[in-house]
Amino acid sequence: MIGDNEGMMARPVHPGALSAGVSEGGSDARELFDTFFQHKWLFALVSLAGVVLAAAIVFLMTPLYTAQTTILVTTRHAQVVDLEPVLSNPSPNPFLLQSQLESEIEMIRSYPIVIDVVNALKLTEDPEFNPLLTPPDGERPFDPLALPFQLFGWLKSTAEGFVLRRSNEEENQRLLEVAENQEKGVEAMVVANVLDRLDVAPRGRSMAITLSFTSLDPVKAATIVDALAQTYVRSTLDAKTQATRDAIRWLSDRVTELRIGVAQLNEQVERYRQEAGLEDDGLNIHAQTVAKINEQLVEAQIDASVARERVQQVAQAGSGGPAVSGDVLGSPLVQNLRIQETALMRREQELTEQYGPKHPSVLTNRAEIQSLRRQMGVEIAKIRQARENELMVADARVAMLKTEIARLDQESQRRQLAQVRLKELKVEADAKYRLYEGFLRRHHEISQQVDIQQPDAAILSPAKPPLKPSSPRKALFLSASLLLSMIVAASMVVLIELLKKGFKNVEDVERGLQVPMLGIVPRVGRLQARRGGPEDYLLQHPSSLYSEAIRNLRTTLRLMTTPLATQTVLFTSALRNEGKSAIAISYARMAARAGQRVVIIDCDLRRPRIHKALGQRGPGLADHLEGEATIEEIIRVDGKSGLSFITGGTRSDSPAELLERPAMRQLVNELGAHFDLVVLDSPPVLSVADARLLARLAQDTVYVVEWHRTSQKEARLGYNLLRQSGAEIVGVVLSKASPNVTAKYGYQDNRWGGGRPLLLRA
Repeated sequence: MIGDNEGMMARPVHPGALSAGVSEGGSDARELFDTFFQHKWLFALVSLAGVVLAAAIVFLMTPLYTAQTTILVTTRHAQVVDLEPVLSNPSPNPFLLQSQLESEIEMIRSYPIVIDVVNALKLTEDPEFNPLLTPPDGERPFDPLALPFQLFGWLKSTAEGFVLRRSNEEENQRLLEVAENQEKGVEAMVVANVLDRLDVAPRGRSMAITLSFTSLDPVKAATIVDALAQTYVRSTLDAKTQATRDAIRWLSDRVTELRIGVAQLNEQVERYRQEAGLEDDGLNIHAQTVAKINEQLVEAQIDASVARERVQQVAQAGSGGPAVSGDVLGSPLVQNLRIQETALMRREQELTEQYGPKHPSVLTNRAEIQSLRRQMGVEIAKIRQARENELMVADARVAMLKTEIARLDQESQRRQLAQVRLKELKVEADAKYRLYEGFLRRHHEISQQVDIQQPDAAILSPAKPPLKPSSPRKALFLSASLLLSMIVAASMVVLIELLKKGFKNVEDVERGLQVPMLGIVPRVGRLQARRGGPEDYLLQHPSSLYSEAIRNLRTTLRLMTTPLATQTVLFTSALRNEGKSAIAISYARMAARAGQRVVIIDCDLRRPRIHKALGQRGPGLADHLEGEATIEEIIRVDGKSGLSFITGGTRSDSPAELLERPAMRQLVNELGAHFDLVVLDSPPVLSVADARLLARLAQDTVYVVEWHRTSQKEARLGYNLLRQSGAEIVGVVLSKASPNVTAKYGYQDNRWGGGRPLLLRA
């Protein structure tokens, strides 16, 4: 009998057994290659579809022909006379070349130039440029990009026709008015279509401009581009001639107006001089009087400043400050009083030293000092009053002089304004006379230029009908389509990989869960699954990649755990359909084929599967835990591998309560006494609590995570729940992996690849 399993837990002795043999160098490149190899058919299909679609489009497109002509913008003209033209010629300055050429290009593409060509060649009657006209069969160009718009236009016209038939007379009248307004815009629509097919570009760094026009007909393309070039050259000459004539007419009117204006201004200058009584020299006695009064004002301001300083000195002496005023120091009475004050202060000091500060004689002496000081204050106040009177007289004189100066300034300003106005009239008369002379001279010059104007452009090479179509460029179009299709296919592969939220390799598992990796189990082809599933495929193909992965899992578990008489292993996962049941059955069968006594128990009492995989029904685990069947009655033997197994039995309404009963632990212990290996197939951890209860009965727990499907968050949550329940998790098995991922870690199977991948059932 097996003792308490909780005291016999096996301890890992070889962490990271699988990832130790994987080299880091080149792993990123290999992983990228594997990723694209997994989606090779998607990549090839999208690329091929893009090329086929592009080929169909390019061969259906109508060929277009492009004709070219070259125009030279001239900077040199025959100089018959040395006269400046009305419109300046293009500048030869290389710094202005680019801006000049851009201006000329815009002129070529301008509406007046194009509309002249449209009217001259009657392009409004050409269906190629007027989509309102129905083109003959075979002349309608195929534009793949316009297919959606053509379809929308057909649907719109059909709907409008239906509404037209169903509407009343007022609605019919409104639609007719709309149609008439649309006819007025035919010319503008044709001009827009012509501009869409016209390309104007500078030719290198020269003053040449290349005009290219694309059309369905090569002759038509050459005719239109030649007409555009000729119209542009002719427009440059017409613009100069018309500008010259307009300038002559305008200058003639201006010369007449200026002649009359000059005569009127001269008369106004003479009349104003007489009315203002202004002398020519501009100097008079008024200016001399102003200068003399200014001198007197300066002297009066100086006297007032001196008087103010004396008042401030007397005021300082009267406030008890130092007597720095000459008036105070020069007063005999003040001097006598200060001498008496000094004597009394000396006597006060002697009496204080002899009798103390409060003696009657000391107090009497102090009273005398205060009396003398009051007398000095009265005397100083009289001196201050005298000086303040002098200051008032000086300030009054300054104010009087300022008033006089202000009056003289007003008179001076009046005279100056009159002089300024007179000068303004003279300047205006002189300026208008010079303007009159300039306009008269320019009028004579321009009158001589009417018959010698030259265009500013010339046609270097007339257009010729092209011999080969310019569009479509089939080779370039197909190459670009192939490249674009490959980019789209690669983007789809990358997007698919980014949307996958699970683990991709050993490093992701060990980094995300911090637990050793036990092995990677590949997917099994659908064809093999139809013959019995992965657990039967194991027996049918013992050398397959799947069989080698199960064999490696068994070996890794034996190396990572301490050898015991009986080993109890629990297989569980975070979610349903991660392949844990198939791996548990395959692992048990592999151990049984190796000679071990193995029993597997289907502990998923809600969704049992072992009876379906091994093909036997009858009483099972639930029946035994309910006391309705003995151990001998529930144990069956797999005839293909010699594996003993216990099915789930009759479904129970409370599986967790059954698994918590002592009978479950007793069953595991009794089986351990008779078998070398006991395998427990439990429900998912996140679905129910059964797996956490069963983990306490097992020595080792194998955590199954589906490759690329189970998110790291879900896997980590299930792992933490198992750890909290006391499970001894020896490692993780990555299930349903791509064969390329399995081969990356050392397994190869030349027979792999039969059929499409199968997702193992839990």
